[in-house]
Amino acid sequence: MLEIIKNITSETLTVYSAATLGGKLFIPFFICCIYLLVDRKSEHDRARAYLLYPSLILMVIIFNPVLIHFLYKYIGVEERIVRIFWPLPIGMTCVYCLVHFLSRADKRWKKLVMVLGAAFMLLLCTEFTHSGISYSRALNVEKMPKGTKEVCDAIYELNLHEPSDAVMTENLFYWVRQYNSSIRMPYIRDAKHWYTEDGRLDLDIMGKTGSEGSCKYAVLNSDEPTVGSLEDYGFELIKTIEGQDSFYFLYRSAE
Repeated sequence: MLEIIKNITSETLTVYSAATLGGKLFIPFFICCIYLLVDRKSEHDRARAYLLYPSLILMVIIFNPVLIHFLYKYIGVEERIVRIFWPLPIGMTCVYCLVHFLSRADKRWKKLVMVLGAAFMLLLCTEFTHSGISYSRALNVEKMPKGTKEVCDAIYELNLHEPSDAVMTENLFYWVRQYNSSIRMPYIRDAKHWYTEDGRLDLDIMGKTGSEGSCKYAVLNSDEPTVGSLEDYGFELIKTIEGQDSFYFLYRSAE
């Protein structure tokens, strides 16, 4: 029984952490909800009706460990489960309260403190990863890693501009999906299970997944340590494409 409770709690905390940047995104939202709940002034009636009360109902559902346990059981992918947090009006609630606080501040120094605090919170929530990016010239418009477009174009041309299924690791998934939606990766959710305990990509598992799923193409990164062989599952190397600091190996099914 204790083990079951421990697993359910762990699942809930994992989803919460993934959806709220370790809680940093949720803390200001929770404070704003408490403020709207405590401050019973009539000026907040619409905010309570459209932001607070729906949020409280959603939070009861979202933070229900039983629900998250069943989602884990039938979905099993944290990146998909965190989508249940999307209906929460986190941004709107925080912006509403921030504007309200700023409008009540009479002295300029108070407003300055609020603005600086808001800017700091924004940087904190993004873990300072995006600071300064707007002031540097992008190497390409899409900001894609070098070689991504070439991989997509090669698959697109080889498949005569028809949609195709491919297996590749997660480091290319979002870029390929952004650049060419005709290249489908139906088994990308399984990519995290393609690795051995020492971090090597198991090509036997990847090849079997692609072969059984009738995927026509497979892509590997030369920098990634591997074990096994794609050739044993009907794939043959047809092209090498230069990447950012490595090469991409493009395979095609021989069938």
